[in-house]
Amino acid sequence: MKKRYVFQRTNQIDIKYIQSLYHEVFKKKLSSKYYIWQYKHKKKFFSYIVKENNQIIGHVGFSIKSINFDDKIVNCAFRHTSMVANTFRNKGIYTQLMSYASKQLKKENISFVLAWPNNLNLQSSNNHKNFNFMKSFKTYNLKLNFKKNVDTNFIKKRFSNINKIKKINFNQIENIYEKNNQWFIIKNKSYLLKRYVKHPNSKNYFFYSFTDKDKFCLIIFRYYNDDLNYINIVEYFSNDLNFGISKFIDYFRNHSCVIQVWNCRYNNLSHSFLKYLSFKISNPNFNIGFYPLCIKKDNNFYKLINNYNYSMGDTDVF
Repeated sequence: MKKRYVFQRTNQIDIKYIQSLYHEVFKKKLSSKYYIWQYKHKKKFFSYIVKENNQIIGHVGFSIKSINFDDKIVNCAFRHTSMVANTFRNKGIYTQLMSYASKQLKKENISFVLAWPNNLNLQSSNNHKNFNFMKSFKTYNLKLNFKKNVDTNFIKKRFSNINKIKKINFNQIENIYEKNNQWFIIKNKSYLLKRYVKHPNSKNYFFYSFTDKDKFCLIIFRYYNDDLNYINIVEYFSNDLNFGISKFIDYFRNHSCVIQVWNCRYNNLSHSFLKYLSFKISNPNFNIGFYPLCIKKDNNFYKLINNYNYSMGDTDVF
């Protein structure tokens, strides 16, 4: 007898079972607070599950973002937390789940899905008829080796906790984007507060700002300690090419840490300047792809979709 799979939108009561599935697949913990913060939008979850015999065997989540695309404000769904139980893989379940989720997102007038598949998930995504691969890219890493270590006290003495970002001039940030020939998440005050201040682990986020006459920069970064001390530059805002980045890095010059950033041709950080500062291109590797939904799929769309002004903070990794 053919197995009957049930596809549905996530409800609050499903979260504890999704957490169990997440631990089974990734061997990591997923907090309910983070899950609700990431996937609940306008009082309902934008995540979908598949059940077999009343057991959750698959999941995909979407974080809804307002974006500027072709000078129009539209909604885009960023796909995260894709998983299928180990014993149910290679049965086409994830393909069916994405098909179901896409139909539900169309009903919500979502323009397209942006996906950040890891290398394993990319193989599955390439089997979806509506998936379009955009690009792969690596991370810029600056590894500093000195006797002194970076720790939480070091960070707190030199930088501001993300909670204090409410006091900055957000108009400067909102006016720096060149809106032609690119698309981007609308990173206004409400977005940055939700993304970083209200993040369940907001204690790990800090910011640095610097102004010189009519030039300014704002750097938001995440500090965490794994086997090494990492500084992830999740957002870089500047109205002038490469402005402020070297001053930020100078704070760490006599300490041991790894500073990471992504280079995007639209974010005012140049490859040549990062190379001059001794950044090396290395792992981790990231992939981007998309699924067009409620958007006109003409030549202009396919030309513009590749001109994405992205940053580390656009993913769920950092």
